[in-house]
Amino acid sequence: MKIPVLGALGAGVMAVALSAVLVASAFAAGPTGTSPAEAVTLSGTTTGTLAPGQVTFYTYWHDASMNDAVTLKSNPPIAMASLISTDNTGYTGGVYFNVEWLGSSLDASFPGGMFAQDVPGYFRVGQSTQTALEQGGTLPDGTQYWQQNKSVFSMPFVIEVVNGSSSTITYAMTLTQSNDAINAHDVALPAPGPAIVVPAAPPAATAVAGESAARPASGVSASSAIPLTSGTQTGSLAPGQVTFFSYWHDASINDALTLKSNPAIPMTSLISSDNTGYTGGVYFNVQWLGSSLDASFPGGMFAQDIPGYFRVGQSTQTGLENGGTLPEGTQYWQQNKSTYSMPFVIEVVNGSSSTISYALTLSQSNDSITAHNVTSAIPLTSGT
Repeated sequence: MKIPVLGALGAGVMAVALSAVLVASAFAAGPTGTSPAEAVTLSGTTTGTLAPGQVTFYTYWHDASMNDAVTLKSNPPIAMASLISTDNTGYTGGVYFNVEWLGSSLDASFPGGMFAQDVPGYFRVGQSTQTALEQGGTLPDGTQYWQQNKSVFSMPFVIEVVNGSSSTITYAMTLTQSNDAINAHDVALPAPGPAIVVPAAPPAATAVAGESAARPASGVSASSAIPLTSGTQTGSLAPGQVTFFSYWHDASINDALTLKSNPAIPMTSLISSDNTGYTGGVYFNVQWLGSSLDASFPGGMFAQDIPGYFRVGQSTQTGLENGGTLPEGTQYWQQNKSTYSMPFVIEVVNGSSSTISYALTLSQSNDSITAHNVTSAIPLTSGT
């Protein structure tokens, strides 16, 4: 089962703006897998347990230059209920997964699919199967797969694992990505990963959606970036420490990111001759993962901060519309409405010699956002 070649994500217009925020010192919790916004990053094989009727969510990045195969092996192996094709509902029982995509049907990247079929705001672009093998066979009960071939453009997908049976099951979910062709016979039979054993009485902790062997989003790397939704995330950074957040830019919305740090440390001068940027202070870089051949390529410096990523922006405290400058300890960046939607990774950097607390705020609005509007709207308080 293969979905059509994907369209373009599209390049946004990079600009600058801000907001100010309350400072605290607690890191955000990792994703739980209980919703697409809390999806756990899928890499290699991850295992878990699902109670009857329970679902859990994973997310992964489709690299346009790679072939992907996602396989699900569940135990006990339960026969699937027949597909309902008249209304595209899909399976009515069994253990399977749906492939979801967030964006607009007007995006050039739109891969097609059924809007809000499973998750509000998302398109279901695919559903796992145990048939349609190239050699004409059928996989055994308890094994499901889905494939995505190389495509024109890169994009993120969310995987919704569903236990539509009346039994508690354990499962192994595997993502395989290869430059070579991948087919179900090679990957899905048998499903890669550790052997699955059904516990007689699974501990309560293992029945929590998304709790698995997958590495949680700890913020220690771009691949484990913490999802940033509209609102404020707070934390602390030791000297030289960085942390990573990720968010989805909706092409129809204006975005403003603001970083408030305490103590307020003066920034060192920008180094423009080699585009290094700041050499000290507290600030953030905006990163994008993809190919410079993608129509969505927003421009930027390749591997300036992170291998494989383009730095497409860096925060500032200047460039206000009225010509003013924000106070020390406040940095901002803005993304206007654009042609296409896309994901960004935000790298918060403590380049100072002091431990700092920070608050990072994402503001998204249909109306234009400016530095004045956001800083004056949120009260500034001293941190500790």
